[in-house]
Amino acid sequence: MRKMMKKLAWNLILISVLLLSFQFPAASARRLGDHRYVNPSPAFPNLELLNLKFNQLTSPIPETIRYLSKLQFLDLNRNHLNGTIPLSLANLTQLYELDLSQNDIIGILYPRLFPDGSDEPKTSLIGIKYLVLQGMLLGGIIPNEIGNLKQLTVLTLYQNSFYGSIPPSLGNCTHLNILSLTVNNLLGAIPPTLGTLTNLTEVYLFMNNLSGPLPQGFENRSFTMLVISDNNFIGHLPPQIRVWEYPNLTYMDLSYNRLQDIIDATGNFAKKYCIGEGALGKVYKLILPREDKVFAIKKLVSEADTLDIESIKAFKSEIKALTETCHRFGTARFLKPDSSIWITFVSTYGYAAPELAYIMVVTEKIDVYSFGVLAIEVLMGEHLGELISYNRTSGMNQINFKEILDPRLSSTTHQKLKKLALIWHLALQCLQTNSHARPTM
Repeated sequence: MRKMMKKLAWNLILISVLLLSFQFPAASARRLGDHRYVNPSPAFPNLELLNLKFNQLTSPIPETIRYLSKLQFLDLNRNHLNGTIPLSLANLTQLYELDLSQNDIIGILYPRLFPDGSDEPKTSLIGIKYLVLQGMLLGGIIPNEIGNLKQLTVLTLYQNSFYGSIPPSLGNCTHLNILSLTVNNLLGAIPPTLGTLTNLTEVYLFMNNLSGPLPQGFENRSFTMLVISDNNFIGHLPPQIRVWEYPNLTYMDLSYNRLQDIIDATGNFAKKYCIGEGALGKVYKLILPREDKVFAIKKLVSEADTLDIESIKAFKSEIKALTETCHRFGTARFLKPDSSIWITFVSTYGYAAPELAYIMVVTEKIDVYSFGVLAIEVLMGEHLGELISYNRTSGMNQINFKEILDPRLSSTTHQKLKKLALIWHLALQCLQTNSHARPTM
């Protein structure tokens, strides 16, 4: 009964916020032109978490959101919101996670949303750690002020229309862990400052118009994911990549560029270097200059009319075979040229790890997260529900294990309770927000 009342109270809060803040079908409100609006109000001045994702909200984000000054978590992902990003968000100085993804929001990223670089900014998203603005209609340049977000951990601006260069000021974001700027219109070179970020582990820059040589001064050896395909990079691979000085790297994609090492080492994919052929391309023997290792590289050849699901399955099986036999193998993505058909990860919402919203690569750590959710469900005897969001804001390690335990298990012996507590603590480790802090399978 206690859990039921808690859920009911939480749902009433969300419904009330909906009624007070946004326009949506069937809302009871005063008529203004051809639309129906309600008057926003600072009804919840102490609200800290607001999760409205996967709804049918259709209005612009109201300027009156500034009154939620204690808000720490705001997720409006996958609605039909329009208009621009309101400058009043800069009043939410305690906000550490903002997700506006998959909406019809247009305009630019206003520099005034971010700290101005002064020691004591009065307003701005100064505490933001997770900034997720993907799958929207944003454009313009990425403002330099974004580099003043000292706590920024995840930045994903995937699938917008940003142009101009990548701000070198991102090198000031020393806590940055995941950077995704894919599917935009960005130009120029990768700033060498990104290579100085020792906490940066995942970089996704594919499908832009980036050019020039790859940075030679990458000092970061902690990369696990480096995906910069479908650009116009030229020249030679940096020495660190050529001698594999990235011990944690598990996925690297440099395909669809104009890097010279691979072209030179295979004689522009000459026949004499071909050692095999499959349905989706040919495999070439590759020896990089000043290397004593032999690599196998596959050049994909796909005809738009023949790349079907069965071919993709065959290629995925080939990748699995190659990786299990200790070949170094990088691949692009399963995409027809001039096509919008992508291989999509399928999962039940609530079980998928949060970083799946930021990246397009399924990793072992995502499976670990799902295992953690399932393990806690078994202990609780029900779905986690709002505890998933609570874990992002406060952490479930603050919860008394016995309070969430399924009543059918609460009367078990002390010895068995100790074993259940061990499962609880292991599951919490699986739900770490930082994927690299989770245990392995």
